[in-house]
Amino acid sequence: PSIITGVRCNGVVNFAEVPGLRAVLQVIGRRSDLVPGETWDGDQPLTRIVAIGAPGGIDAEVLSTTFEACIVNRQSPIAE
Repeated sequence: PSIITGVRCNGVVNFAEVPGLRAVLQVIGRRSDLVPGETWDGDQPLTRIVAIGAPGGIDAEVLSTTFEACIVNRQSPIAE
């Protein structure tokens, strides 16, 4: 089963692997795009994703756990 069904997501993502650039996320149904965007240009680097879907279409607990698993501790070196 999918975590998200019939949903649209948009946002910006701060990747530890590319600290100077924001990535732009767009999800429509099963299609997704994650492309490099502009520099942060003095803005605080962050990840902000908005998910829009029908009632019951998003398992918020599973989605939150999945996102939390993606967080990199800035004190740790990035594995290569």
